[in-house]
Amino acid sequence: MALDAVVAAVQIISLPVAALSIYLAHRSAKNAREIELELHLAENFRLRWEASWRRILSEIDSLSASGGSAASETRKGSAEQHLSGEQKEELFNMLNWLDWIGRLMQNRRIPGGMVTFSTLQPQLARIVCSSQVIVEAHTRAKGRTFWSGLLFLVDELNLEPHPGWLRNLDGPARQLSSSTN
Repeated sequence: MALDAVVAAVQIISLPVAALSIYLAHRSAKNAREIELELHLAENFRLRWEASWRRILSEIDSLSASGGSAASETRKGSAEQHLSGEQKEELFNMLNWLDWIGRLMQNRRIPGGMVTFSTLQPQLARIVCSSQVIVEAHTRAKGRTFWSGLLFLVDELNLEPHPGWLRNLDGPARQLSSSTN
């Protein structure tokens, strides 16, 4: 009889312990996957940044900072005309990479609070700032869904080139569509 009581007590105690160990193992595996993903994304960005993105952004910044017609045209919205083919291609590679990351975050495939993105915030903000005219033109022409991941990332990480940029991105068309919904 005492043996039956001991066996019953062990069974009662072992079930919650087993459930807790399964939960902790699952949580540990999830954390390991997230760390692996963060390291992979950080390394992927670093390789691209060191290979060409930093150089291209410096070239684009020097176009804008040189004053004269190139800078004024950049501010007016015809920036693409002043960029070389390589600069346009790399700028679109950057925007597509950010859009992809934003879409993954939007769909909760990667966690939004990753340390990697907070450490890369200055570089990401520089990419957005250098390409804001192109993003604005595409958004007006094709709608917000064209760069939805990028716009989500800009909002999530506070990468706006200037306050209110996201809100005013596509002007009256956005206000009309939001008032009809």
